[in-house]
Amino acid sequence: MKNSLSVVLPLFSLVLATACSDQAESQAGSGDDLEGQLESFFGMLDANGDGRIERDELVTESMSFQNQDTGESLTGEAAGDAWFDMFDVSGDGEVTLQEYVSKGLELDSQSG
Repeated sequence: MKNSLSVVLPLFSLVLATACSDQAESQAGSGDDLEGQLESFFGMLDANGDGRIERDELVTESMSFQNQDTGESLTGEAAGDAWFDMFDVSGDGEVTLQEYVSKGLELDSQSG
């Protein structure tokens, strides 16, 4: 069976800085299920640990994001903006753990 995270992360097409890749691998492997893996990944993105991801918290220079509708590949700040817009479901300028996990589970169910 394919690891759920290996399906979800390519769907998000989010690439973190190479320095984070080892940490991402070890944290992703520690979750028993997709929700746990998403929670671990959220913790990596929440740079200041306040339980929310603000737009300026994203390290956009090392990001890439592929628009699943158009196939367009975005990098840098445009990738960060696209990612943020996708996960800021409430539109309040921050992504909470609940928003991130809910959207991640929704995207995973659409990919299956």
